[in-house]
Amino acid sequence: MGKREQSQKLAKLKQRDAVRAAELRKELAAELVDGEPCPVCGSIHHDPKALENNDHEETVAQIDEVIQRMDTELKQAEEYTRDMYAAKQLLETHANQLVKQFAFLSQKAPGAEVAAAVEAVQKPESLQYLMQEWKGLKQDIQEVERKRARLMDETYDQAAEISKTKDQMI
Repeated sequence: MGKREQSQKLAKLKQRDAVRAAELRKELAAELVDGEPCPVCGSIHHDPKALENNDHEETVAQIDEVIQRMDTELKQAEEYTRDMYAAKQLLETHANQLVKQFAFLSQKAPGAEVAAAVEAVQKPESLQYLMQEWKGLKQDIQEVERKRARLMDETYDQAAEISKTKDQMI
């Protein structure tokens, strides 16, 4: 989880705690009876502002939903990172294989070795296999890119929603 995501989640959790505290104050205020001591501080005089109706239940639920979506998006981003790393590893492996297979291009090799390597590459099944492998890798990379773009869009939408919710709370 990145620092930005952690700070966003922490801000949401703090916001949720503040709303929950307001709810608890409201619940306690509703039980106050004028002239009787407060169960928290013992005062017999009660501030009428404490009895104002501030319905935060929906807000807490919304914040919890946003936090849940953030967690889901973070898990998807982590999965994307693993997919990209796996694709990178696979590409590096294939690149190393190709370097080994065509090492003769960077070395002075005897004519027979060069001829054998060229002949192996010219075999239709070898070339076809490499082309199939490349197409598969290309499709995998395109799918991962689409997934990354979708996750980025969702993350920006989520950030906008969080900002909107925060502005409404203030």
